[in-house]
Amino acid sequence: STGPGEAPGDVGAGVQVVRDANGSDFIEWFVFRCEDPTCDIDSSVGDGTFTTNWTLGVPNFLFVLWDPANDQFVFGADAELVASPYVLADAGAPIENFPPNILGTRHSAENCAVGPPRVSTGFANFDNVVIGVTVPTP
Repeated sequence: STGPGEAPGDVGAGVQVVRDANGSDFIEWFVFRCEDPTCDIDSSVGDGTFTTNWTLGVPNFLFVLWDPANDQFVFGADAELVASPYVLADAGAPIENFPPNILGTRHSAENCAVGPPRVSTGFANFDNVVIGVTVPTP
């Protein structure tokens, strides 16, 4: 980044559960790079879909692991692992303190041109959050 509290060049990664317009339930992983100081604008570095799906009311074990020694992120959905290599420079140190806004939920509903507006609601329980350097086990 360009300075304290600014995000340009910072890289983030995440896992998300998705229900698409056709009612399909799946889990995606993604890596992005911030393009402005607040990271309101970002560009995709990589993304994909797990073969593991999700079911309403059934817990999933999801994680993201940064593996700088191998220039990759490792994503997990239950027992399924996906590695996403990258070619970006690891110039800065990772976050040392776990900020309260780095882990959370966000709801978004597809904006359909026809019919009533879509609404999304949800509940997430974050349990056993670990900042570590090895692939966790479910």
